[in-house]
Amino acid sequence: GHTSALFPLNSVVKPIIPQYFKEKEKFYKLISKSVKYQALGYLLLSAFAFFLFPPAIGWLFPKYIASMFIFRMLIPSLVITGTAGILTSVFFAMRLQRRLVFNIVFRLFLSAVFLPVFVMIFGVTGIALEFFLTSALMLWDRYTALKKSLGDFRIFLADFFKADDMDRYFIKKIRTFVFSKFSFLRLSQ
Repeated sequence: GHTSALFPLNSVVKPIIPQYFKEKEKFYKLISKSVKYQALGYLLLSAFAFFLFPPAIGWLFPKYIASMFIFRMLIPSLVITGTAGILTSVFFAMRLQRRLVFNIVFRLFLSAVFLPVFVMIFGVTGIALEFFLTSALMLWDRYTALKKSLGDFRIFLADFFKADDMDRYFIKKIRTFVFSKFSFLRLSQ
């Protein structure tokens, strides 16, 4: 939830999704490209957090150095939950809120089942492991529900390595966001 402020592609895509809903091919491409750039953005944020935050926390708050192991274990979940946010917007655009509620209840059920077991087996580290597993299963459930609702929709790994007009659109939106938030990155004119 709070991570959306770090890479707010979802807020850019959310108003666009209903516009493409009736054009099946463009709609599918929009979802696929949104997932691609959301995952890529959170992957970069995760790498940044993995290497930068532990030394900074260790320097600022030395008593918390021991918790950095768990922090680093939680970082991959950032990519998963960020990507799930895009699918949430698609569910709302398609008026599949009932299915989304099922997904949320499914996640709560998984947490209720896995958390006590993982904490008992792995101790505090089990919390990070449970969160990752539960997030991954929740994302898988959202994706399969979306595939079932749309029929012939699929996200292929190969699409992550192809570029087209929609990629240029997303790159433009991301650049606009970055330069609006970090004006010092603009080249002087």
